[in-house]
Amino acid sequence: MSMRLTLPALLLVSLPAAAHDGVQNPAVKARMAVMEEIQAGTKVLGQMLNGMRPFEPDEAEAAAAAIRAAAPGIVPAFRPEEDDPKSEASPAIWLEFPAFEAEATALEQAAAALDTSSEAALKASFATLGKSCRSCHASYQE
Repeated sequence: MSMRLTLPALLLVSLPAAAHDGVQNPAVKARMAVMEEIQAGTKVLGQMLNGMRPFEPDEAEAAAAAIRAAAPGIVPAFRPEEDDPKSEASPAIWLEFPAFEAEATALEQAAAALDTSSEAALKASFATLGKSCRSCHASYQE
């Protein structure tokens, strides 16, 4: 397995859950829940691709399905401009909302294209998903 895959996969799954502790705003909590659903799916897939758990097609498809189901919820979850001292969302989201929507659409497309038919197919399609996540987080996560 190449370091190009393992490092992004580890970055995707190592986000600190503690950052969400103490969030008071219900809208911020709701959008964090959407992102946590995506994170949970990427964690399973990343662990499979990094040899931390065996590749199981049914489990991989369930994780991919969870990502596909959550991805369309990103834009609606961020549509109200809500904040919380514990939020990691950059104000740039609302200043550049069309660009943010484009990032979310790219994630939806990458999620739809996840191929869990084999480990090799997953590796290729997961790389695209990882690029999408990193791109959006680089611009819109504090």
